[in-house]
Amino acid sequence: MFFGGAYSHGLGGFGQYVAPAAGLPEIVNGSFEGSANPWVDNGAGGSAQISIVVGTPGHIAFVGGTNVAGHYVSQTLSGLGGYAGQTATIQFEILASSEVQPPAFALGSTAATSAASVAVGVQTVDVIIGSENEQIRVKGSGTASATWSVTDISITEITALGPELIVNGDMSSETGWTLEPEDGTLVIAGGVMDAVVGDDSSNAFQTPALAAAATYRVAGTVSATSGTLEIYVGGEIGTDITVPGAFSQDIVAGAEDTVQVRFVAGSTVTLDEISCKEVI
Repeated sequence: MFFGGAYSHGLGGFGQYVAPAAGLPEIVNGSFEGSANPWVDNGAGGSAQISIVVGTPGHIAFVGGTNVAGHYVSQTLSGLGGYAGQTATIQFEILASSEVQPPAFALGSTAATSAASVAVGVQTVDVIIGSENEQIRVKGSGTASATWSVTDISITEITALGPELIVNGDMSSETGWTLEPEDGTLVIAGGVMDAVVGDDSSNAFQTPALAAAATYRVAGTVSATSGTLEIYVGGEIGTDITVPGAFSQDIVAGAEDTVQVRFVAGSTVTLDEISCKEVI
């Protein structure tokens, strides 16, 4: 269900404007062109770290230092509270980044969700809509020094998702995972899953209860890849992952109760995190 409106500069020039669907809230002036309105810089803590820069395209800038809690740029989205508990996909473009800490986004909540990557270009992040307010908020994430600029912010989809099905999808532990390094090495250590694959593909999988023919959203981040990563849900394959960065894909499950990550022969891949939730 698409309802955000923005022009995308990161896909080879100005993209097509997507008009908001009737009855759904819209982010206005997500590219900050000509005016900051209706965006507001709350200026908490007297910090000038995050600011609105008007231009063509304009952007939100986060400049150096450590993130000041409570300092954010926001816009009120009337009616957002009616979607509390659902998951929204926010699309945005990073124009520049120091590659330290990515921007973070909140919808209807004071708790923000960090983007998966600080790579320059168009990205998406899934955010659960809260009921504390009716705002979208953009702020720094973490405490490390960072510099980034973000533009073309839009909400492209609102989807009701089920609970998380992957155990330790953040790679904090090997618990929940079955690793099958057929040829080469496949390990979980240091908060990532690293695969160096020889002539035979290696696999990592979990066995959550799945519903055949149901749709599942698989999202995650690959920080390094030379080769191909495949995702299977219930035995059905998704789209091949061949480049680093955040990924998100919907897969219609087959009859098996497995979520499988397959590292194709000859690949070297670092998987930072993975999530699987049913699209309700």
